[in-house]
Amino acid sequence: MVRTTCNSTAAAEYPQVCKALFRRQRPGAYPADLAAREEALKQLCSVSLDIISLLSATS
Repeated sequence: MVRTTCNSTAAAEYPQVCKALFRRQRPGAYPADLAAREEALKQLCSVSLDIISLLSATS
């Protein structure tokens, strides 16, 4: 369970890291399609972390 939590947490942080690296390499506007994917990934990670928390609480 701990490994799954770590993987989900890392996935949740991934978009922020990508955005920072992108801006370092290419100053300017962050592409809208990447921002939309980032938001979708954040939502998926949030749901997965909530599920993991619920499963941990009932164990």
